[in-house]
Amino acid sequence: MALTLSANIVDLGERNNEDIVLQDTPAFRQHGDRPTISAANGWMNDPTSPDLLSWEVSKTPSLQPSEVYDRCAVYTGCFQPTSITGEADGSLTQIYTSVSRLPIHHTLSYNNGSETLSVTSSRDGGRTWKKSDKNPILPGPPDGLSVTGFRDPFISQWPLLAEGQKAPEKQLYGILSGGIKDSTPTAFVYSVDPTNLSSWIYIGLIADVGLNYSPSHWSGDFGRNWEVVNFASLKNGTSSKTQDFLIMGVEGAIPRPKKGMSSSKAHTTETRTSRLHLWMAGTVISSKGDPSAPLMDYEYGGYFDHGCLYASNSFWDPVTKRNIVFGWIQEEDHSKSLAESQGWQGVISLPRVLDLQTTHHVVRAHRSALQEITSIQCEDDGLGTYSVSTLGISPDPRVENLRSDAQHYAISKIPLQEAGDGLSRFSVKSMTWELECKIAVGQTSSRVGFNIDHISSKTAILDKLTRNNLAEEKSTPVRTVMFFDSANETFVIERKEASLVNSEINTAAEVAPHTLFTIADPDSGIQVEETLHVRVFWDMSVVEVFINGRTVISTRIYVANEGGATINFFADATGSEKADAVVTEATVWDGLKTSRS
Repeated sequence: MALTLSANIVDLGERNNEDIVLQDTPAFRQHGDRPTISAANGWMNDPTSPDLLSWEVSKTPSLQPSEVYDRCAVYTGCFQPTSITGEADGSLTQIYTSVSRLPIHHTLSYNNGSETLSVTSSRDGGRTWKKSDKNPILPGPPDGLSVTGFRDPFISQWPLLAEGQKAPEKQLYGILSGGIKDSTPTAFVYSVDPTNLSSWIYIGLIADVGLNYSPSHWSGDFGRNWEVVNFASLKNGTSSKTQDFLIMGVEGAIPRPKKGMSSSKAHTTETRTSRLHLWMAGTVISSKGDPSAPLMDYEYGGYFDHGCLYASNSFWDPVTKRNIVFGWIQEEDHSKSLAESQGWQGVISLPRVLDLQTTHHVVRAHRSALQEITSIQCEDDGLGTYSVSTLGISPDPRVENLRSDAQHYAISKIPLQEAGDGLSRFSVKSMTWELECKIAVGQTSSRVGFNIDHISSKTAILDKLTRNNLAEEKSTPVRTVMFFDSANETFVIERKEASLVNSEINTAAEVAPHTLFTIADPDSGIQVEETLHVRVFWDMSVVEVFINGRTVISTRIYVANEGGATINFFADATGSEKADAVVTEATVWDGLKTSRS
């Protein structure tokens, strides 16, 4: 059975006359197996995959502007594997944002009716689609509300909300993203009839956090308008606790300096600070009959991705029985002119798995007080320690199938003092590789991580992105540095020394707040700090980094070579002390699979 990567996965973000399509182009080699995103006035046929890794993409448009209600654009939608009447007869249904007037942006006056909700169905596996004669099924936002947006439908069962609403457990709920002008970003929640997917009844706002709510640098700024909001009820494997999470794209965040990054390290102006990708955990409130009351209380929240990922959407995978997420890895680090010369823009991320990550018997964080970290929930376990919960985000285990043809090398138990020890070094020959490592940071180490020294050679990337724009010749070696900053509790990716020298390319360092927990053995009382667990997926210019299964950075690094690299671990110490970090284990897979079905 093949998965359809439907309209619910991608989103243009900036709202203009061009919508996103998934496109198979000659530039596909720049990003391995990933469907690419470019701009057009329609929607390309949905890519399908048997394994979430290899994709078949049709070039025949299946959904495009054709009616008065969607004459300007087709925006993000959602997918149901049934007919509009809820029958599992092989039919497919998509519910999408139909746009009849532009421009649309949260900073502009909103024109009611510019964004409406429409439905389309397919009886041939998604090859062709027929728009409903009843479109639009929602003509605009709920009556009486002054909104900043009304788009990006998401539909699913939500048992805890159904319980609070005294509805059947299998009741469907739909949400559309946006905000209330001068009040709060939010999403609008509807009860959806499972036997009539055209019937949406408004029941209330999903949350009311206020404008630019920012608990701390751990959680980010929740902005003024939300996009592509989706929900998931998650459990961990060791308890019956269920936690509801919202994932959202955030518009209108206030630019703030990043903790632990001096101006000398910033390199260039940060371009992502007004639009972020966040999550929040909350408790469903029983508020049946009061559509003015929010349906969820905010409890804690954080960054879904600290880099260039945006507009992620999740779905329940019946095969693995887990929540899977795909997102849009943008290409906002270079200018519009470079994007146009490249011929495509943006790719789909690797599939990610969501879970409720709970760490038991936690004594403390690496530097901060646990109560100061606003992206976690701490519960006293009665033993003098805490159970710490947060949103877990990790690569889908099926990604490991990309290793099938790769060369792999491993090291273990390597003490780190100063960079340059040959025993702590890997060499990779390709531009598609994965590194997984665990490092015991120790007590005296100030920075712990690895240098990636790229072997120089002229390449197609260099030629395409810098032809007639190269400011100066690049000296060798060029270097990416990834490290945990112990004092500031941040994970940093320094890109400047690896990136092409071009005034049109942003090379600002990526900085994510991250801590390590010290855990006590409940029997012996021995306390041990968890290791720094890092997984890096390098795919041409696309880099996805996962740290301890709860911190993620997606970024673009336009390296001026395709000649491979050496990976050298290091640890620095402050003053006269020697670093006491140890690479407990590390493995690299060189030459990840890139063939497509």
